[in-house]
Amino acid sequence: MIIKTTWRSNARTPDSDIYLSIEQPTFKGQAKFQCGGDVKFPGYAGCTTPMQNLRSHVHKLLREHVINPPRPVLHRLVLGTVGRPMWAHKSDRDLLTGFRDALQAHNARYEKAILHRDISASNILLIEMQNVGLCGFITDFDFACIKNSTIRKGEVTVESIIDAQNRYENKGNMLSTTDATTCTHTTFESTVTVKRGAVMTGTAQFMARTILLQEVDSNGDVVHEATHDVESFIWVLSYCVMGNLCDQAFKSTAQKEVWE
Repeated sequence: MIIKTTWRSNARTPDSDIYLSIEQPTFKGQAKFQCGGDVKFPGYAGCTTPMQNLRSHVHKLLREHVINPPRPVLHRLVLGTVGRPMWAHKSDRDLLTGFRDALQAHNARYEKAILHRDISASNILLIEMQNVGLCGFITDFDFACIKNSTIRKGEVTVESIIDAQNRYENKGNMLSTTDATTCTHTTFESTVTVKRGAVMTGTAQFMARTILLQEVDSNGDVVHEATHDVESFIWVLSYCVMGNLCDQAFKSTAQKEVWE
């Protein structure tokens, strides 16, 4: 299980909302979403936690619907899929089947009107779990473009087991021990409006050439399409192959130095 903590722009649709809008009855090449959302300000319902609240003793409340100007807010996700970097592949088959699964997952999301737009070496991973029928998956939908104006979040129920706790008096003597309990939290199905966010997105090292050159192109802004994500897949594949070869060469050189 992975816990992801990030600062997201409140002008974009939260990563958790996108995960909730994607059907996940079975594992289909994407990180399995458990739960998540914006961290709310203690004691104030509907108020998120902006960065300035951690930098100053003067707290400024930020309502969820206020997005002008855009500000970073604290966001957390719990994902049930554990992976390792693609460049750490153990064989060519391991690498290629992992990329195949990630590409198929990307295409499946695109057919549901969700374009990832941030294909990078850190967002395509090899699965560490056993008996899931797949080798690779994609994650991080922070910059995804959603064609529809609204998305529908499915119902999610999360159960937490709270172990027995010791209760102490002021002097430190133990008074009693509570029983272990189970806490259940249910987020019911709902519909949310999509926030578009930035037009140009992605990780620079893996972005499509056309996207990178749009600032000097007289034709103006380039609309990010699925073909640009596919080009990013190619750059990531090249990066992972070279990274693995360099790693093997380093290990080989280190072993020779030890023997000498």
